[in-house]
Amino acid sequence: MMLKRRVFLLSTILSQCLVLWFCYEFPITNGDPNFGNVISTFIVSSLILAMVLMLMGLAVMITDKIEQPAITANIGYLSFRFKRIYYSELGYFWSFKFKDKIYVYKQGYFHLILLFSVDFSSDIKSVADEVKRKLEYHLKEDIKKKKVNDTYKKWNGFVDVQSERDGKLHDIGIK
Repeated sequence: MMLKRRVFLLSTILSQCLVLWFCYEFPITNGDPNFGNVISTFIVSSLILAMVLMLMGLAVMITDKIEQPAITANIGYLSFRFKRIYYSELGYFWSFKFKDKIYVYKQGYFHLILLFSVDFSSDIKSVADEVKRKLEYHLKEDIKKKKVNDTYKKWNGFVDVQSERDGKLHDIGIK
């Protein structure tokens, strides 16, 4: 899960560097790049990026079949201050507190998907329990798949006691 976060943050930084390079290299007005030209190009390119962001968000929503909006790498700098949440069954998630709500996001390689929000109270234990309950509700299929995969990984490959015994004897060279 942390690889997804690193790829997301790297793509965010690279996209911002690309925008700044574009603003410096191709100013809207003719002439040498100066502060005014760079700022005006930055504003225009930001508007273009906002349109691209809406299209990317729509594409992510269609391909991932999500109903909630996503934060893509174009505005990923907004997620630099997100707080990490760890759930032992599924790994890391990211949260953000705004006013009296906590928003919980699932990390993808190039986007963050909003899963749900919970009301924040002064009792952090009740907030943690609510977040855990909602994670289990929203991601019950992922938890089920993980348990099946873990069970399969633990299986030694033998179908009964007789074949397990014969396999172990064969491994040590007897028979």
